[in-house]
Amino acid sequence: MGAPAASQQGDRNARATTPLRNSGRAMIDHSYLHTAIDDHPRPAHLQILADERRETAAAFCSHAHQFFTDAGITVAAF
Repeated sequence: MGAPAASQQGDRNARATTPLRNSGRAMIDHSYLHTAIDDHPRPAHLQILADERRETAAAFCSHAHQFFTDAGITVAAF
């Protein structure tokens, strides 16, 4: 027995990973990648978060500040 056709496999993946709308089509969500990169040694702090709201971005900045501080990098401005 051969591999399923691409559209059949896509349908199976959609049903396995996402809820279905009333139309029967898979409902794919999205996320936001928040990124902070230091200038010289280039360490980066990344988080995948659900939105770009002020509170979410402020929490990300706090986490990034702690990440850089823990790495021994002085944060002058954020």
